[in-house]
Amino acid sequence: MAAGCDYIQIEEPLTPSHAAEDRTAANMVDLINKIVDGITGCTFVVHICFGSFRRPPYPETPEDIIERVRTCLEYRDAERLEISTDCGLRRVPRYLAISKMSAAEAARRLRATG
Repeated sequence: MAAGCDYIQIEEPLTPSHAAEDRTAANMVDLINKIVDGITGCTFVVHICFGSFRRPPYPETPEDIIERVRTCLEYRDAERLEISTDCGLRRVPRYLAISKMSAAEAARRLRATG
């Protein structure tokens, strides 16, 4: 892009505190596609929140992440999907934030099993 940006994170269009009945996965894909339509030369990522509004704070397991990634793969090719730690890290005790960083294990398992 002209300003030199080559990696853009889009905040999720659906949050637990603002959910609406029409916010289905298919509608969210359509919305995100409209957001990025016509923009080239950069990588887009979508931040999908799990942890910020969860009570009590819950460390998602590799199995949780694998399930969500498999759902994402219904809409995105594997080579175009990136995973990272889930959010909610700033609102939880340090021990819990560390335990939430199971994305690497989930990625390892996904690569091994397909």
